[in-house]
Amino acid sequence: MKFIRKMDYKIARLAIPVIIKNLFHTLVFFVDTVMVGQYGTGVNAGVALAGVGVSGTILWGISMILQGFCMGIVSAVSRSFGEKKIEQIFLFSGTAFSFMLVLSTVVVGIIIFFQNGIISFFNLEPKVFIAARDYLVIMAFGIPFMSLAFVLHSIMQSIGDTVNPMRIVLISNAVNVVLNYILIFGKFGAPEMGISGAAIASVIAQLIQFAAAFIILIRKKYRISFSVSSLLKFRPAYFSRLMKISLPSLIEQLFFQSGYIAFTKIVATLGKNGIAAHRAVLSLESLSFMPAVGCSIAASTLVGQYIGKKKPKTAMALGNRTAFLGLCVLMIVTLFFLLFPGFLISIFSKDSEIIRIGAIAVFIGAFEQPFLALSIIYSGSLLGAGDTRSPMLSSIINSWFIRVPLVYFLVIHMSLGINGVWIGTFFDWAVRGLFLMYVFNKGKWKKIKI
Repeated sequence: MKFIRKMDYKIARLAIPVIIKNLFHTLVFFVDTVMVGQYGTGVNAGVALAGVGVSGTILWGISMILQGFCMGIVSAVSRSFGEKKIEQIFLFSGTAFSFMLVLSTVVVGIIIFFQNGIISFFNLEPKVFIAARDYLVIMAFGIPFMSLAFVLHSIMQSIGDTVNPMRIVLISNAVNVVLNYILIFGKFGAPEMGISGAAIASVIAQLIQFAAAFIILIRKKYRISFSVSSLLKFRPAYFSRLMKISLPSLIEQLFFQSGYIAFTKIVATLGKNGIAAHRAVLSLESLSFMPAVGCSIAASTLVGQYIGKKKPKTAMALGNRTAFLGLCVLMIVTLFFLLFPGFLISIFSKDSEIIRIGAIAVFIGAFEQPFLALSIIYSGSLLGAGDTRSPMLSSIINSWFIRVPLVYFLVIHMSLGINGVWIGTFFDWAVRGLFLMYVFNKGKWKKIKI
């Protein structure tokens, strides 16, 4: 019992600040969705929400693929910290940061140059097309800030600092909410900018996240003395070591996000209201699994550190205990989704049709929550152990052999509409969660060397 209490304390100390941080980080997209959904009225009801829905999917996919390049930093830094190899932490961190700086800048250029072609892929209504394109182009300028902030937050969390990332996100999201209100609706003398105002507010919030994290990390009184030069040094040898771990994560994200783009193209056949309802449900889902993401980061950090300390049994116990705690939290979310589906959708839109079809999807999505917990947390545990191949395999199989074909069949051939989308999503997460739980408990990751 005493050992369990110690585990719970270690997990909670890392997870709670991360949960709060990620809840508020996700609120950038969540608040955009809510405020934009309330902005559209009359014949334009659902247009702005649908535009954010399509572009939001693209932007989320790009950010996750970029993060896939540097996912190895969590495992590398946490293990180096456990082994007390401080100089190695600097070398891994600087390599990841400088590489992400260049890569994310290139991505911005690609989006701006190919903006029309990217949005045209979804065959949207003209008004939805314009809304989606405008949101995408403005939000693209925030990609470098978001990606670099991810790297800096990962470094902090890997050495056990989850409080500062939480504080940073709290501040940046407060700014985002205020600016959203001012720029979307044209308050305090500002022009009424609608969906473009939401995007500008988000970019400013992402800039604040990056700047604050950078300043904190290079402070002399920080727990490890980083410097500006240490974050701008690219070392090919350490890049190779990072990519050895990150490549499977990158491939995982490429397959998962490309599958998600195909999935979104199917959703786009549902029409303006169907896309808008799906976006609302997706925003709820993104917010709901943040406790699992927090537990995942805690599991990743603790598993990596205890492997570095040559204590694989403790690492496994911590991974399983974190999964159990996360599962308990998301079971509460399941109950909330089952009891209040209509109310939850009404937060995003007052359109009766959007509420009607969205509420049914929320009810279906409730059943995926426990499997989301298992999938996200065990994926984090495996990442901390250096096993990025198993999550990659899971993403490839589930994205292209379960979710996309099943949703296509249910939506196109069975004409189940948005219900088919979320039934297919449930089966995807169920298979993924059970598979990753099995792989972690099999324990082959104990033999992985970085």
